[in-house]
Amino acid sequence: MLLQSGRDQCQLWLPERQAGDGTLAAVILLDELAPQRAEAALRFWRLLRDKPPRRAEHPPDPRRAFSLLRALDGHLDGASYRQIAERLFGKARVAADPWKTASLRDATIRLVRGGVALMRGGYRKFLKK
Repeated sequence: MLLQSGRDQCQLWLPERQAGDGTLAAVILLDELAPQRAEAALRFWRLLRDKPPRRAEHPPDPRRAFSLLRALDGHLDGASYRQIAERLFGKARVAADPWKTASLRDATIRLVRGGVALMRGGYRKFLKK
């Protein structure tokens, strides 16, 4: 069975026909994936109750992780923020706005800071999500 509400989707396996009262129970194996299984059960419960998902429930975006690592590499190589932005977003996009006030400048600085944070141990939090 597949349940969906907005962007959220849960797949449910029912091993046998359920009682007519609609009562369900979750069985969570206590193995190395138990925390993820418990989180999935909580997401399912929230979906049934029409509660919004918690922000932390959404996994990290792999594209952002890739950008963080590319920004970090540029930073460690001694590139300026502008040079890093040109590598990430392209020279034409960077040149389109005055650099000192450009939103791409702010985004680049955030990516470099995020990459440095990952390098300093923040990747552990990233992997747990």
